[in-house]
This record gives sequence, C-alpha cells and structure tokens, in this order.
Amino acid sequence: MHLYLLVAAVCALAGAASGIAIGLRRGRRPVPVQDPRELADLRRQLVTSARLAAVGELAAGIAHEINNPLAFVRSNLSQLEAIWKELRLLPADPAHAELMRDVDALFEESIEGVDRAAEIVRSVRSIAHAGSAEREPTDLRPLLEDVLHVASAQLRSRVNVLREFDESLPRVVCAPQQLRQVFLNLVINAAQAVEPGGHVLVATRPDGDHVIVSVADDGCGIPLHLMDRIFDPFFTTKPVGVGTGLGLGIAHQIVSSHGGEIQVVSTPGHGSVFRVRLPVEPIERIN
Repeated sequence: MHLYLLVAAVCALAGAASGIAIGLRRGRRPVPVQDPRELADLRRQLVTSARLAAVGELAAGIAHEINNPLAFVRSNLSQLEAIWKELRLLPADPAHAELMRDVDALFEESIEGVDRAAEIVRSVRSIAHAGSAEREPTDLRPLLEDVLHVASAQLRSRVNVLREFDESLPRVVCAPQQLRQVFLNLVINAAQAVEPGGHVLVATRPDGDHVIVSVADDGCGIPLHLMDRIFDPFFTTKPVGVGTGLGLGIAHQIVSSHGGEIQVVSTPGHGSVFRVRLPVEPIERIN
C-alpha cells in the first residue's frame, strides 16, 4: 500500500505540473492548477506517505524479532504444562486441590495469551509485507481475520466487532495483500467513526458470480454533501495528523483493478455501510 500512497501523491503533483506545461505550449497564459497552499499540503502528504512506508518496514522488522522469543516461550510453557500434568498424577494433599486447579488455569491462560500474541505478530507481518501483486485463488475469510487481528488494538478497547461470514463463500482471484489493505482501511475508518461502545459489522455473502464484503458501523455517518468526494485523493474529514486522505482513494483503485466496485450507503448520525463487490474465481481455474 505504501507504494500506492507514493504513486498517488507523485501523480497528483505531476498532474499539476503537466496542466501548467500544456498551457505554455499552447501560448496561453498559464493557469495555476493548485494554489500554493494546496501544493504545500500535497508536499506534506507526500512526506507523510514516505513516513508511513518507513513505519511499515519498521513494523515488519519488529514483528519478525518478536516472533522468535514468542516461539521459545510457547515451547517452554508446553513442556512445563506436560511436566505439571505428570506431577498431578502423584498423590497430593487434598488441601492443595484448589491451588492445583489454579495452576492448571494459569497454564491454560498463559498459553492462550502467547498464542494470541503470535497470531497478532503473524498478521502484522502479513500486512506489512509488500507481497506479490500476482492474482491467485483466495479464501477471504482468513484474510479478513488477519485484518481484524491487526486492527484489534483500535477495535477491542472501544468497539464491538461482529462477524457474519458465509461458510459457502467462493474463492476470488485477487492479489491478497492488496485486498488486505483495502479491508484494513475500511475497518479502521469504521472504528474511528463510532463512539465508544459502538458496533462494527464485517460480513460476507455470495452475489451470483460475485462476492460482497461489507463493513458497516453505527457511527456518525458521512454528510451528504461530502459523499461525492470521499474517494478523491487527499480528501479527509479527519484532523491533521490522523489520516492522509489517501485510504479510500487507493482502496477504490485497488478494487477497480480487480474488476470490482465499492458501494457506499450512509445516513448522517446513524452510520455507514461500505460494500466491496468482487468477481469470483472461475471454476475452471480452481480445477
């Protein structure tokens, strides 16, 4: 996604320059395409995009380094649990029964916690990794679970996440890494739109020869006069420093390149629904 961010920003700046060049070639008085304030904002967004790319690389490296000690901790906990279970077979003082049950629970909770941490690290690595743009048959359900794991830090503390995944959902031909970025952007946007205690629903369903992935929230919604601009590069309603305004524009480009579309329904004060409609994989390619 970082490459898309940089390309979008460069194209925006290049477009402004090309507009002035065309005016000069035709002998007309050049008409500025962007005023100085807008150009300064584009430059600031380009710098932000470069920083995001660096942060992505840093996140991938940290996740890799964390993964190794997690594996050691998981292995050692499993061995300790096995030893403990053998010790429990020995005669014990009945007065210690409750303490032994507490130790059983501690092992179970510790292993569960380490497994969850390892799953989050794996998801971060998959999101941060540049990946391949090559299309392949993909099951969207585990892909969406990866996205929710990565977004869990923003979701768990303030948002109730609901899932409605259709078990019969067919695979789609896609570049998985690109779609991860699309859905991550939609989920984070939904989480930021709701008040604490609000709800975000991620759902999938087949639709003829397409599949639909929807991300719905019961947040503030999108004002009607802004609906036509939400996919414009650099357009954002978020405060400075919170977003680059590139997310939905890039998401729209990625989905369009897959032969799909993004549909938006929003009611101010009641929430929004973003539906990503993608073509399914032809049956002959699965076989």
